[in-house]
Amino acid sequence: MTKRSNMRRKAPIFRLNASSGVDYSKITENIEIKEAIIEETITAITDGISKNKKSTSIFEIANSNYYIELERTKWKSTLENVIQYYINKEDYNTCIKCRKLIEKL
Repeated sequence: MTKRSNMRRKAPIFRLNASSGVDYSKITENIEIKEAIIEETITAITDGISKNKKSTSIFEIANSNYYIELERTKWKSTLENVIQYYINKEDYNTCIKCRKLIEKL
């Protein structure tokens, strides 16, 4: 059995089918999409910290081999934004998890 830390994280594929004429700014307001992105961002940063990466892939865009990347220099500010999001939701356990990640940077 291979230890999880030695396994390479595969960025999930982000696929979105929107109807013609849809305002894409409304997509970011969709709570399910927003939470999926935030949760995957936490996972990607956790992986990046544990493997001492300079950047991490959040998502692959629809099997295109194009990735949404987040540079290490942006991890702290991203996690701080995530903490604010979870404070508003009163999910303090996730806030603590993110704070611990920031301490590791």
